[in-house]
Amino acid sequence: MATVFKRIGKRNWYIDWYDYTGRRQSKSARTTDKAAATRIANKLDADAALRREQVIDTSCDDHVKQMDRKIKEHLADYVSALRAKGNSDLHVTRTETTIEKACSESSFVLLRDVSADGVNRVLSRLRSDGMSARTIASHAQSMKSFTSWLLSQRKLASDPLSSIKKPSVEDD
Repeated sequence: MATVFKRIGKRNWYIDWYDYTGRRQSKSARTTDKAAATRIANKLDADAALRREQVIDTSCDDHVKQMDRKIKEHLADYVSALRAKGNSDLHVTRTETTIEKACSESSFVLLRDVSADGVNRVLSRLRSDGMSARTIASHAQSMKSFTSWLLSQRKLASDPLSSIKKPSVEDD
């Protein structure tokens, strides 16, 4: 059962409850109204019970946590996976640099920011800068392989770049 209390010197009410894993959690209710804080506490308690009884799928919670992590953290994991797979240092470095540049140019900071529109803008800029179709395809492949890896590692629920098509290298 959740408890609602006030900390000394604080205006807002606080809530303590046990999550679905049995760990004690505590947070501010962000309200000065005790009745509202009690409703929030009851909701948190009920949600934890639904997850504990597997009425709510907790894998969705895991996806949300992953989406709030920075791309740099995921990219470091991806680079480690590429190295462990036995890829050459040159390939790993180029892939990492390409992904970093694309994310920087598209203003992707968190995993939830990654979108096909942002990557398409980067690929379009490369084309307008006179890059070859082979280079553009390489950039597209780097980003697509990254999101495909994220999907295979269950860090994404779906691949946001699945709609992106690489240009034909015969266009060169």
